[in-house]
Amino acid sequence: MSSQGLLSVEKALEQIVSCAVPRLETCILPLAQCLGRYLATDLIAQHSQPPFRSSAMDGYAVRSADISSIPSQFKLIGESAAGKGFKGTIGSQEAIRIYTGAPVPDSADMVIMQEDTESADGFVTILQPQTKTNIRDAGTDFKTGQVLLSKGQKLDGRHIGLAAAAGFFELTVFQPLNIAILATGDELALPGSHRQEDQIFSSNSYAIKALIEQHGGNVIDLGIAKDNKASLEAALTHLKTQKVDILITMGGVSVGDYDLVQPVLIENGMSSEFWRVAVRPGKPLMFGKLGDTLVFGLPGNPVSAYITCLLFVVPAIKSMNHVANAGHIQTELCILGADLPANGERQDNLRAKLSFNKNGKLVATPFASQDSSLLSILSQADALIVREPFEAPLKAGSFCKIIRLSEL
Repeated sequence: MSSQGLLSVEKALEQIVSCAVPRLETCILPLAQCLGRYLATDLIAQHSQPPFRSSAMDGYAVRSADISSIPSQFKLIGESAAGKGFKGTIGSQEAIRIYTGAPVPDSADMVIMQEDTESADGFVTILQPQTKTNIRDAGTDFKTGQVLLSKGQKLDGRHIGLAAAAGFFELTVFQPLNIAILATGDELALPGSHRQEDQIFSSNSYAIKALIEQHGGNVIDLGIAKDNKASLEAALTHLKTQKVDILITMGGVSVGDYDLVQPVLIENGMSSEFWRVAVRPGKPLMFGKLGDTLVFGLPGNPVSAYITCLLFVVPAIKSMNHVANAGHIQTELCILGADLPANGERQDNLRAKLSFNKNGKLVATPFASQDSSLLSILSQADALIVREPFEAPLKAGSFCKIIRLSEL
C-alpha cells in the first residue's frame, strides 16, 4: 500500500488471480461452435501433416541423379495432382507432371519448378541448375503425438483452423463462465428508451458485455439499478436464483453520498479483498467475494470501466479458464511520439495511436485529452502507454511501454 492506501496494480492482480480458482466444468462442442472458448485438454495430433511427402510447387518430379547436365531431357510418364497421386514408379530419365500439394512418389527426390523447364511432345527439358528439392516431407507442419494446442488456450480462427487440419470435428472446452453485469446510477437511461433531460445513455453495459463475450463469458445483464439501497438489493436477488461466477457492477463505488454499491454488497455478505488501486484511470476499483462469486466494482466513467475491466477482470476470466500466467499482461516497447511529463503515484494508462515512422519503427502517440469520460478517444486508440508510478519525464523519440488493446 502507498501512503494514500492505494494497492499497486501488481498486488491487485496477485490477489485477483489467487481468488480466481480454475474451474473444472467442461463440455464437448462441435468445432464450429468453439470460437472464443478455452480448451480444457491439450490437443494432441493423431496424424502427421502433411501425411505424405508433397510438392511445394507446380512442376515436374524426377530423380536428381539423372540430371547429369543442363539442359537435361526427361520422358513424361504420368501426373500427380492434389487428391490423386501417381501410383507408378519413376525410372531413369523419366518424370511426372506434379502440382502443389500433390504426393511425391518414393521414387522421386526432386521437384523441378515449371518456370525452369520446357515441355513438348511428351518430354520435359530442365533448363536451369537445381539446388532445392521443393519437397515438403511428411510431418513438416506437425507430427503424430505433437501437442498442437495447450489446455487453457483461448480459441480463435487460427486455432480452429489448426484443429480442423488435424481432423478434429469437436473439442473439449471449459463451460463458459456466468458473468452478471449491473450498471448503477439515476443518471442512466438505456439506448432506445426515453432519456430525461438530466440523463445520459448507458454505454458501460454494452461495452463490458461485448468485452466479456470476446473472452468466452456468458453474460447475465441485471439492467440498471437506481442510486438507492432498495434498487440495488432487488438487483442482487437475481444472484440467488442462478449460478454466477463473477459479478461486475459499474458505478457507485467511490466516496460520494450516492455511492452505495460497496456497503450494500457488504451488508449482503460480500467480503472485501481491496478497494482503490494505484491506477489511472480507475482508482475506485473494488474487489471482493460473495460466497463463491467474485465481485468487481468498476468505476462509472466509461473509459475507466472499460480499462479496469481489461486490466483486472479479464485476467480473472483467464485464470478461471486455466490460462498460464493469467496475471501477467503482455507489454512491448516502442517509440514515444510526444513528450510526457513526470508521472504521479498511480500507474497511468494513456490512450494512444500507433503508427510507423520513416524508418519503419512503431510509434505510440498519446491523445492530447485523456479524460476518462471520452469514449470517442478510446474507440480510436490502438494501445495504452503504460507509465509506472513516479516515472520520470519522457521525451518524444525515447522508448515507452505499451499494451496493445487488440491483445486484451
